[in-house]
Amino acid sequence: MNFSTTLRLLCVVLLLAALIAVFDREKPVDVQKSLLGLKASNITDLKIERGDFSVYCFKKGESWFIAEPIQARADDSRLDGIAGALETMERDEVVTLAERDARKLTLKDYGLHKPRVRLIVGVQKDGGICKEELWIGQDSPLGEAIYVKLGTNDEVVATDRSIMTVIPETIEALRDRAILHGDVSKTIRLEIKRANSGFVQLTHVGNDWFIQQPIVARADSARIQQMLEALFLLKAVDFVWDANIETGDVVRVSDAISPNSKAESYRLVPDQAVVGVTVWLSGEEVGRELLFGREVEEKSDKIYARCRDIDSIYTVHKSVLDFVNIGVNEMRDRNLFLLPTESVNSVVIRKGDRKLVLDRNKAEGWNIVEPIQWKADDRFISSLIDNIAGLRVESFLEGTNNVNFEVGDQLCMISLSDICAVTIGAETNKVEKPAENAAEKSTVTNLKQGGLIVGPPREGKETVLAKFEEEPFVFEISSKSLDFMGKDPVDPLIYRNRTMLSIDPATVKSISMLKGGAETVVEKNENGRWVVSGSGTNQIDEKVIDEMLFIVADMRAMRTDCQNPDNLVQYGLDRSGVTLTFGLTGESGIRKTVVIGFRARTDGVYAMVQGLDVVFVISNELMGALTRDLIKLAPVSP
Repeated sequence: MNFSTTLRLLCVVLLLAALIAVFDREKPVDVQKSLLGLKASNITDLKIERGDFSVYCFKKGESWFIAEPIQARADDSRLDGIAGALETMERDEVVTLAERDARKLTLKDYGLHKPRVRLIVGVQKDGGICKEELWIGQDSPLGEAIYVKLGTNDEVVATDRSIMTVIPETIEALRDRAILHGDVSKTIRLEIKRANSGFVQLTHVGNDWFIQQPIVARADSARIQQMLEALFLLKAVDFVWDANIETGDVVRVSDAISPNSKAESYRLVPDQAVVGVTVWLSGEEVGRELLFGREVEEKSDKIYARCRDIDSIYTVHKSVLDFVNIGVNEMRDRNLFLLPTESVNSVVIRKGDRKLVLDRNKAEGWNIVEPIQWKADDRFISSLIDNIAGLRVESFLEGTNNVNFEVGDQLCMISLSDICAVTIGAETNKVEKPAENAAEKSTVTNLKQGGLIVGPPREGKETVLAKFEEEPFVFEISSKSLDFMGKDPVDPLIYRNRTMLSIDPATVKSISMLKGGAETVVEKNENGRWVVSGSGTNQIDEKVIDEMLFIVADMRAMRTDCQNPDNLVQYGLDRSGVTLTFGLTGESGIRKTVVIGFRARTDGVYAMVQGLDVVFVISNELMGALTRDLIKLAPVSP
């Protein structure tokens, strides 16, 4: 083939392409591809007729409801699915009336003389509601499409048969299976009545739940949250019965269920129900009552249930009783103290006629104000409060408790408050009244709660009995959880500030160590360097001195042993051990002396700072660092 022939063929192809483009542009476009021409969001109501089954539903807001043959909530997702399918139906093939006549075909040939399904769709349009009727006939010969017809049009249209997958065959398929509608976060009140077990009322205040009846107590908010979640997530397994109709045709009536009706046989009347739960949401004056009745069959995993404002009977999974069929003590908060730890400003511990009072001062921290005025150990008190706040109830004793809780020598009482009883003045070291200035008062609301009275150990028991003042209810708490209180919880020495010595290293001008009858003295010269006092060739061990000064800048005791001891000899504190004296700068010639004595148990040694009159214990490691030689011996000449 030569070049001229190729060129002519190319011209022919280009001409044909141009003609095709012209004819396609002039061909009318099918603008009505959508079968119904509607949006799912504009559908207001829907009637479905399928054989003997008929149901009418309407939409209110974002929710669907069944109006006929019963009045009930519909499954929103199922109705939204039908609406979405109607919106996306397309006209795949159209057979006009003229074409049917020409082929001598009737509606019967398409299964449309008696449609399988008849839909009447209400659509919001132009400010009003218009109705569109859709008939659904038989499948196409190949089964990939289905024939449909609009009520106002003679055309038969073939469309995708997927519409049949969303059309229900029973009313149960359209019903909402949620028993109780609401939101856990909007629930403000809850009442529970158990058969032969009394009545419990709870209210939601702030972020917490509280029991109002039959006792006033803090509830376990996490457990109440779980209970409400179980109720709001509860689904009907079977729809058993509606209203008073006992025939196969379920029809809604307005009469309430009478005590002699089917509800009584299912134990679904208030006085006979296994459990009755009433829930109030915010803004509601009347609660929503849900009754749980007997098992469907013996040893069945399903029970009967009824929501009284709907008067329908369902079956639900029996496991819901694990959340709601519980006693009042199982709903109680097992944490004993209500006050947050960061809000505690006062701790009072009583044992017999002795009392210990700890108060927190904003400027100084924690102080012992009774029976003696000392600075308390902030770290220890913080740990103490954490331990007290961490106490939990092991079990609540049922019934009336005639337990003698007179505060005796073997009992103690613990109180926490956010209001300081007294504060200690920083300069005078005298007890002062709390500041009257409103700006200085605590901004935390005072949570009024009586003291916790703790009973003595019980032989053969791992728990002790306890109760709060002015409350009749007795409970058990673990004996081990009280170990932090020690043998004598009102001994002020336990809480005393454990920083026994606090010296600024820059103020130390001399150190004297008396050990084994020999004294070593080092001092700073005018150049600020450490030297051995007196003549000699010994060298200063600066590392030992630096470590010693670091320790005495904040020397903390492991524990305190006694105050104002009668005999220091028993502790080795009669200067028979090691004595350290620190000379400080200043005209007054202040000295701080630490005496280190005998071993205390196996973990430390006794010590005392002169002038404090308190015997305390320091660790073996600390003792070793404080008693090392301050100088290096000069080497011996050969």
